[in-house]
Formats: sequence, structure tokens, C-alpha cells
Amino acid sequence: MRTLRTELLTLLAVAASDFVRSWKRLLVTDLAFKVVYLALLAPISGLVLRGFLWTQGTTVVADEEILWVALSPIGLAGLALLAAVGIVILALELACLAAIGHGTVHDVRVGAADALRFVSGAVGKVFGVVLRVVGLSLLLAAPFLAAAALVFLVLLTDFDIYFYLNARPPVFWMAAGLIAAILVAGLAVLVPRLVSWLLALPLVLFEETAAARALAASAARTRGDRKLLALLLAAWAGLSLGAAAVVFGALRLAGVWLLTPLRDARPEVLLPLVGTLVLAWLAANEIVSLLSRGGLALLMVRAHDRSSPSSSAAIGTSAAVVPAVNRPPRRRLLAGLIAVAVAGTLIGVYLLNTVRIDTDVDIIAHRGAAAVAPENTLAAIERAIADGADWVEIDVLETADGEVVVFHDRDLKRITGLDLDIADATWEELRVIDVGSWFAAEFADERIPRLADVLELCRSRIGVVIELKYFGRQERLEERVARIVEEAGVVDEIVIMSLDQGGIRKMRSLRPDWRLGLIVAVAIGDLNTLDADFLAVNVNLATPLFLRSATAAGRDVYVWPIYEELEKARMIGRGADGLITNDPAAGRRVLAALAEMEPLERLLLDAALWMGIVPRARSRPAGDADDEA
Repeated sequence: MRTLRTELLTLLAVAASDFVRSWKRLLVTDLAFKVVYLALLAPISGLVLRGFLWTQGTTVVADEEILWVALSPIGLAGLALLAAVGIVILALELACLAAIGHGTVHDVRVGAADALRFVSGAVGKVFGVVLRVVGLSLLLAAPFLAAAALVFLVLLTDFDIYFYLNARPPVFWMAAGLIAAILVAGLAVLVPRLVSWLLALPLVLFEETAAARALAASAARTRGDRKLLALLLAAWAGLSLGAAAVVFGALRLAGVWLLTPLRDARPEVLLPLVGTLVLAWLAANEIVSLLSRGGLALLMVRAHDRSSPSSSAAIGTSAAVVPAVNRPPRRRLLAGLIAVAVAGTLIGVYLLNTVRIDTDVDIIAHRGAAAVAPENTLAAIERAIADGADWVEIDVLETADGEVVVFHDRDLKRITGLDLDIADATWEELRVIDVGSWFAAEFADERIPRLADVLELCRSRIGVVIELKYFGRQERLEERVARIVEEAGVVDEIVIMSLDQGGIRKMRSLRPDWRLGLIVAVAIGDLNTLDADFLAVNVNLATPLFLRSATAAGRDVYVWPIYEELEKARMIGRGADGLITNDPAAGRRVLAALAEMEPLERLLLDAALWMGIVPRARSRPAGDADDEA
């Protein structure tokens, strides 16, 4: 009698044999479905996004607005449509891959076109299975997700979220532990069901089982093999992750080996090499995708074949011998190498043309020089000036008595440990509180400054980026900021920005000639249609395409959070107009280094960073988190 371990290894071995015999057809199918994804999901996504934006009467929604739009009826319907289409396309691809695998198991050559024709006749059944699996999974998961959300609301909403993320008090770990336990319990309920439904797709494809009966039939067929199938899926997941690690790890090692000694290489050598590495990276993504999806489909087929009552052949005995691999003719090999070289050269030239030559970039000190002094204090601002920053970025809120103070969080918990909201405190209460000792003892005399104090300190020395902070209780923030700026006589030395589009619209109505910007972490729609003179975007949004489109629209882009010197170099190379950084001195060093580099050297650096082959040394201020500017 076969042991569980033997059964598992046998199934994996024969599935691997199936993959070797059919990988070309699997590859063609996977690539074809990638085209289908683009052809269907792109226009559907566009329609859904337009629906989102239409409900808001705008061309773009960003950050927390996205959540409220997504929870609206049209938002939920749009998300459900996108998810449904994506899942159905994935299921149809798995069905086609399984059809190829089924033919391989039974020594019948099934091509990609044959599989597509076969599965096209079973689209309704596949959709029915997907609908039932997704619906039942959501029903099973809903109580656990609701319980996790309830834990968050009860335990982690008393103070500003940055307090919990940075201080991580006992209640944070209690909430994290409870949420983790709830999610693990949810997985313990959901995973066995998913395992029991593993054969549903093969049953509707190869035994013409009705979709309404497929899940129950699969559960009955797998009843004695649940442990084996669970191990099989775990092995598939582990092998998929391992393959990704090996493929991308090997590519990074190759990049280090090839790029490191070629800093001074001639353009005719460097450009094809960088372009070829880009091609290799794209090929690596396809390899990982093929191994993951193709492997899952083949394992489903083998599991179904093993459980089929009509199949008397033992697993491992029905697989045909893998044919010998024929070596490609030399001419074909040579033509392939020439094609790769030409494509690599063209890609390299294109990349070189996207490299920024000038280094006219503003260094914006995030909450002052927050890496070396307590954030949003006069000491941090003085240090930013000394370190050569072009601008200092500060956050402003209203107190209970209408004073505008410079502080980031809605409460004092993270910085001082005090349970006190800024909006509930008067200026007289706040002005005596130590906001420097948390950073270092030498800053014990630092206090919360007023906006007027900061403007007086910065006058004619450094520009000031004023971020309007809204926590639901700011009544006249825009008016008061405008009055303070004008009284200080520094209108030409400040800009205003905020996460809140409504606040910026109000400021625009009050002071239409002022320079105003929006902070964006995530967005839906075209950011270049916003009524903003500049955008302060999360580094993940600062793609080369976005930066080029913003430049073409005449809009400056400032990028945050920039903690690493190599990140600074990459953003400068892509065309960012400003870097919002805790360490302005480091920003100056990067600008000086880039000014001495040739365009090809910058291309080499950007290619290395893109592939993640250059070690990074992260430097950030104590207690800081990856938050908005």
C-alpha cells in the first residue's frame, strides 16, 4: 500500500513529466490569455472607473475618497464586475491548460487552439463553477473579516493611527494577535472547502458534470484524499514561490555579475546589455506565471485522473516516455540570438532617451530635517536650512481656540504619550508641552510652534510647504492660514498642499493666485486633470510614464517618502521635480553625485535599481512610518 509521501511525490513527478511534454502548448495558451486579459479587462476597467468618477462629478478620486466610492452601490457593482471577469478569465485559462494536460495524460496531442475550441463549449459550466466557489468562499469568509474589522474599530481607533504604527503599545499587539487568530481560524474553515472543490473544474470539463452538482461531486470524490490534496496544493504553492525565488534570484546575480564591472563600458556594449536584461526580466515573469498556472492545471488533471472510477491505470504508469529534446538548427539559434541582440539594443536606446540629464531638483525637508531633529519643530527647520534644503514641509492644524499650530498627528499620543487631541487643546495648554525629548534629550526645550513662528524663522531663508491637515474638526483652517501668511508678508515664499481635495478647492476660492498642490498616495483617474499646480505623490505612483505625462501637462511632481539615497537617485533620473525627504543633506549629496555622472552611468544605475540588484541602506528617523507627506 502506498504511503502518503509516496503518493504525493508520484503525483508531483508525473505532473512534472506532463509539463515537460506540453510546455510549449501551455506557453502559447498562457500568452494568449494574457492578450485576452488586456483586451477585456482594460476596457471594462475603464468603464468601471468612469462610473466611479461619474458618481463624484469629478475626473479623479484619491486616497480615502476611493474607499467611500468603492463602498457606494456603483462602486461595489463595479468592483464585483471586475473581480468576476478576472476570475472567470483565470478559470477559463486553467480550463484550457487542463485540457492540454488531459490530452498529455492520455497520449493525445491537444494544441492551444484545440483547447480553446473545447473550452469554448463549456464556458457556461465554468462560469457556474466559478460563481459557486466565489460565492460560497465569500459567505464563509465574511464573519471572520467582519470580526477582524470589529477588533480594529474597538481597539485601534482611540488615537491617531500613526501612534499605533510607531509606538506599537500592548493594545496594538493584542489587536494584531486577535486579528491574526481570527484570520487563521477563517483559513482553517475555508481551505478544507477549497481542497474539497479541487476537482470541480475537471469534472465539468471531462465528465460533463453539471455546474450545480460539480462542487458536491468533487467533495464526494475527494473525501478520502483531502489530506493528500491539501499537501499537493501546499507543495504546488511552495514550488511556485521557490521557482520565483530561483528565477529572479538568478537574474539578479547575473545582473550583478554583468553590470558591476561595466561602469566604464562603451555604449555599443552597455546599451544592448541593459536592454537584454530587461527582456530577460520580462521572460522571467512569464516563466514564473507559466510554472504557477500550468502546474496547478496539471496537478488538477492528475488528481482527477487518479480519482476517476473509469481510470484503471495506476498513477505513474500511464504517462508516455518523454521524447528526446531535439537541438534547434544552428541557423535558427543564430537568428534567435540576433533578434535578442537587436531587441536589446532598441530597448537600451529607448531607456537611455528616458534618462534625465539635468539635476535641477528641489530638496524638500519633510517636517524639517526629521532624520536628525524632532519633526515639525524649530530645531528641525533650522537644521533643514543648514543642510541646504530648498523648502521645508510642515503640517498645520487648528487648536480649540483657533490658533494654527505646526503638528502632524491629530493627537499627542505618539510624540508625548499624552491623551490629548490638538483640536481639544488651547494654545496655552500646548505651548508648554515638550515635543523634543522623545527624539533625544538635547531637544528637551522644543515646543509645538505656531505657523506664524515658523514663517518668521523661514522668511527669506527657505521656502515653506504648508500641508493642511484635516481630522474632521477644522472649521476655518484655510482662512486662518491665508491670514497668517499674508500678515507675515511671505506669500511668494510658500505653497499650500493637502490630501483633501475639498480643502484645496476652498483655498483656491479664497486665494486663486496662490500655488496649490494635492498629496496623492493612491488614485483612480487621470491626476493631470486635477485643479492643482503641483502633485506630491507616493513613490509607487512616480512611474516614468506618469512623470513624463505630468511634465507634458506642465505640472510639477514632488515624490515621497524618500528615505534611501538610491531611491533619491532613481526619482531624479525619472524626472521628479522635487524630493520630499527626512534627510535633506543626503539629497544634496545625491544631486552632487549625479551631476558628475554620464547619462550611460545613470542608465546603468537605474537598470540595477529596477531589478533590485543594488543593496539598499535604509535610513529613517526614529518612530517614523511610511505615511503621507
